[in-house]
Amino acid sequence: SPGNEWLLLSASMDWTCRLWNLRSRTQIAIFGGHEGHRDSVYTLSWHVSGERFASGGNDRSVKIWELSERVRDAIRASIDAADQLERDETVEELAVIGNSMEQFPIFSSKKAHVHCVDCVAFIGDLLSTKSTEGKIRLWLPVLEQTRTALGTLPKPPPCELRLLRTLEYEDSDVYFLRFAFDAK
Repeated sequence: SPGNEWLLLSASMDWTCRLWNLRSRTQIAIFGGHEGHRDSVYTLSWHVSGERFASGGNDRSVKIWELSERVRDAIRASIDAADQLERDETVEELAVIGNSMEQFPIFSSKKAHVHCVDCVAFIGDLLSTKSTEGKIRLWLPVLEQTRTALGTLPKPPPCELRLLRTLEYEDSDVYFLRFAFDAK
């Protein structure tokens, strides 16, 4: 995580993304389920704010997940647990902290690619994605807001994207070819 060196996201063949605190050795949250991926998750990218991340997978979808207040509370609890581990050497292992199931991303689309998405990267608020179809795309996810009695809520998936650039390349049958961007 850009905001905490001890927070780690993992992508899984069980169709989920998981958030861990390596310092306290605990799982904090699971991102998947009802509106989650429908096949293996191959790639993740943190937004520079550390408040959200993008995921891509074998189901051709790109999803953006936001850390809810419940997840942020669990992160704080895991930090407290890590402090407890350091203070009390008799504690060998902690129970699972939080472990909330986050089932609703704030963005979901299958419009970026026609094959599996095996690389995503945030560039500011833009996303760049790669697929085995031989294309790397740069696009803006349109995160619309909806007013409700509960306040402002994200528009439920599926959402729109604004395609900005497409780069084509050869040898596109290679899975897990990654790219990254210099922050400058």
